[in-house]
Amino acid sequence: MTNQTNTSETSKKLFGGKRASAYEARVRQVVPGYDALHDLSYLLLNRAVGDGGHVLIAGCGSGNDLLSLARECPNRTFTAFDPSPDMMDLATETVNTAKLTNRCQLLTGTIDNIREDAQFDAATLMLVMHFVPDIDGPTGKRHLLKSISSRLKPGAPFVFAEALADRASVSFAADLDLWRQSMRLAGMDPDEEAKGFKKIVSQMPLIGEPRLRELLNAAEFGEPELFYREHLIHGWLVRKR
Repeated sequence: MTNQTNTSETSKKLFGGKRASAYEARVRQVVPGYDALHDLSYLLLNRAVGDGGHVLIAGCGSGNDLLSLARECPNRTFTAFDPSPDMMDLATETVNTAKLTNRCQLLTGTIDNIREDAQFDAATLMLVMHFVPDIDGPTGKRHLLKSISSRLKPGAPFVFAEALADRASVSFAADLDLWRQSMRLAGMDPDEEAKGFKKIVSQMPLIGEPRLRELLNAAEFGEPELFYREHLIHGWLVRKR
C-alpha cells in the first residue's frame, strides 16, 4: 500500500481541488503547443495501430488525452487511470459528455491497479513522468516505465511527453527563463508564475536524455523517436521490443 499512499498524496498536492479544476486552462499556458502535441500523438497512434486498438492511458488527468485519441476512431477502446480523485472526476465528466462510457474503463489509482496480464495495443503517458521521482522502487520512473512496458504487446507504440533537462547544463537557467517568459505571453499571471511555477519546477525530478534512454532500454523499449519539442517539454514515440 506504500506505493498507492505516497503516489496519492503527491497527486492530491499537485492536482487536487482548485488545481484540478484549473488544469486545462493552466496547462495551455505552461505547455506551448499543448493541443498540437495531442494532435501529433493522435496521428502517430493512428499510423501505428489504425483507428482501433485497446489503449492504456497512464495518468489520464482531466480526460483530454482520451478525448483526443477517441476522435474519428469508433473502434478504439481505452483503459485510463490517474491517482488523483479530483482529476478522475473531471475525466469521468469528459467521458460522459462525449458519450464514450461504453468504450472506456476509468480507474482511480496507479499502474499497479492495472491487471498484470493485460496486453494493450498502445499506451500514452502525457506530461506525467517529470513528476515521478528517479528512484528505485514502486514509486519511481523505472517501475512506471517497466510496468507500462510489461502490459504492452510486442511492437506496440508508447507515446509520452515530459519536461526533460539536465539541471547542471550551462543552458538550463536560460532555457528555463525563456519558458517562463512564454507562459507570461500566454496569459499566466506574473505573480503566479514567479511563485507557483518556480516552486513546482524546483521540485521536479528532472532527468536528461541519456538517463531517459537508459530507463527506456531497461524497460525493454526500442529507440525513441522525438516528435515534439517546446522549451523543456519533449514528446517521444517508442515501441515495445
